[in-house]
Amino acid sequence: MRTFVFTIAALLSTAFVAFGQYAPQEEQPVVEDVTLSKAYKSAKGVMIGGIVVAGVGLTTNLVGNVVCVIEQNKYTNSRYTQGGIEEYARLSQEAKQQPGYKTGVILEGVGFGVMLVGGGLIWYGAAKMKKIRNSSGKTVATLDYGLSPYGAGLTFAF
Repeated sequence: MRTFVFTIAALLSTAFVAFGQYAPQEEQPVVEDVTLSKAYKSAKGVMIGGIVVAGVGLTTNLVGNVVCVIEQNKYTNSRYTQGGIEEYARLSQEAKQQPGYKTGVILEGVGFGVMLVGGGLIWYGAAKMKKIRNSSGKTVATLDYGLSPYGAGLTFAF
């Protein structure tokens, strides 16, 4: 008889548990997409702008370098009279005083400065994107970079 009572009690309790799936649920919180937030878009825009600015600065720096080399070679080769290495070195130093060479030096300097500004913008934008938080203050995504045993690594984790 005891076995029968325990069996009935077990059947009734399992029926209660089986109907638990029909109990009303709390509404699940909607997970906000971090990439659609204004802060994330702003930080990403700053970082992409920094990449563009750094690219323009690098290009300007390289163009200035090419101008310097071309102007120095043009001046030196047009005045060289097979006098030896001393004459060639003297003509190279004279070429650095010419206006074309000085223009190349200015382009190099401006390009390097713009490249540094672009690097600063990239750093600022990446720092803003590194830790993105939702409204409750929990970190929802991290962007990290650094050295790994295999080289430079970039990690984006949720």
